[in-house]
Amino acid sequence: RTTLTAGGSVNLTAMGIDAFGNSLGDVTSSTVFTISPTGSCTGSSCTATTVGGYTIGASDGEATGSVIVQVTGGSPAQLSLTADSTSILAGGSVNLTATGTDGFGNFLGDVTSSTSFRISPSGSCTGSSCSATVPGTYTVTGVNGTGTNSLPIQVVPGTLTRIALSPPSPTVSAGGAQTFTVTGYDGYGNSLGDLTSAMSLSIGGGGSCTGDACRSSVSGSHTVTATGAGMTTTATLTVTPGPLVRIT
Repeated sequence: RTTLTAGGSVNLTAMGIDAFGNSLGDVTSSTVFTISPTGSCTGSSCTATTVGGYTIGASDGEATGSVIVQVTGGSPAQLSLTADSTSILAGGSVNLTATGTDGFGNFLGDVTSSTSFRISPSGSCTGSSCSATVPGTYTVTGVNGTGTNSLPIQVVPGTLTRIALSPPSPTVSAGGAQTFTVTGYDGYGNSLGDLTSAMSLSIGGGGSCTGDACRSSVSGSHTVTATGAGMTTTATLTVTPGPLVRIT
């Protein structure tokens, strides 16, 4: 019993024995070989392209013999990819599975372990797990043999880890209002957008905040604090004296 890859060939040698058990040596050149259920033989070389068990028969006059051959799938010529998700958080990972078909149409099943994966335009893959930290549309590609295939993956910002007030150090005349914006960021610095409506703003040193606007009638530096989602951030509001209204 022997094994060959689909499309490959096995070379046979026939040794003759007479009725009394005496060796007649190599009779390959006068032996006719056949392979079944499918395939072909040229001289003493036989081949088949479909995965399965085969019998190679040999005949020389009235003498016959046979050998069992197992045909296995070749290297992938076509690759199919599936992902456990088409959208991941920044810093998260997508796990890929690859199945293959050889050049003769034999299904090879799961070939993930022998497939090389990459992700672009940035990011990295470890085995069949790929990751990226910048939001955007990515392409994951698998290569195995001559088979290759790709899938689109969307990376979105991760969970909130930091908030920031802007502008960070504005100046306003006494009594004037300064509007602030609170922006959220994930652990990789990706913006989660405007979170002002979910935050509470306050001003120290005398003054008040209504919604996203803070004011004070006292000149000097004032700390504006934004609080929400278990986080706090600050900005410095400089209040300058207003226009002249009286003299002493």
